[in-house]
Amino acid sequence: MKQTIFALIVVLGMSVCAQAQDNRQERRFDKKEMINMRTNRMVERYGLNEEQKAKLQELNTQYADSMNFGRQRGQRPPRDISNQPKSGKVDTEIKPFERPSREDMQAMREKAEATQKAYEAEVKKIMTEEQFAKYTEDRNQMRQRRPDMGGNRPRGQRPQRQNAE
Repeated sequence: MKQTIFALIVVLGMSVCAQAQDNRQERRFDKKEMINMRTNRMVERYGLNEEQKAKLQELNTQYADSMNFGRQRGQRPPRDISNQPKSGKVDTEIKPFERPSREDMQAMREKAEATQKAYEAEVKKIMTEEQFAKYTEDRNQMRQRRPDMGGNRPRGQRPQRQNAE
């Protein structure tokens, strides 16, 4: 009798743990969904008309790859298997992540900044002055809320993590 009750409690505990883990999984959106969500959010936020929406949709589609729409912060890009041998055997070995050099990081940062400036220049052409002013203000506020991003902190210091309790 005791063994039956103990086994029942163990099975119940395992099912609760499994259910809790399933609930933590986030939904991953594909690139088209992220482009549409970004466009619709900007249309709603800045009051864009249909013509502006169509141009913004096209712009967001054009910049989706270079600005990593739909990719979580810190998430690695998918591994490129296009250069695998044509023998039919795909190299599935997991290789350790090699951190880029400082020079590579600086080059990537400069490329990202140039892409962002080009994107914002195109957005400015699409939006009215008032809409773009609100967009710029929102971007500045976002940057202030995240001071640990984008090199706005002294070198060698890391942001303090908050304990979620």
